[in-house]
Amino acid sequence: MNVVPIMTDPITPRDDDLLAVIDRHLPSLPEKSILAVASKIVAICEGRVIPVEAGPKSALIEGELAHRARGRSIRASDNACPLA
Repeated sequence: MNVVPIMTDPITPRDDDLLAVIDRHLPSLPEKSILAVASKIVAICEGRVIPVEAGPKSALIEGELAHRARGRSIRASDNACPLA
């Protein structure tokens, strides 16, 4: 098995089409290959990010845990960064 990292340009919440992002950075893939996409990239493309101005990272994590405990997750604006 070969694991090959694919370098990308910065991915932002404006890149809301994950397949377009993959096509842009990986135009071809050999038959029977497996593509693993980091959860951080998926989260950015799904808009699951928090604005940088929202506060300290530890407070954001605590808030996300509280929301998940109630069965909800946070969505934020395009002016954002990933939690991780």
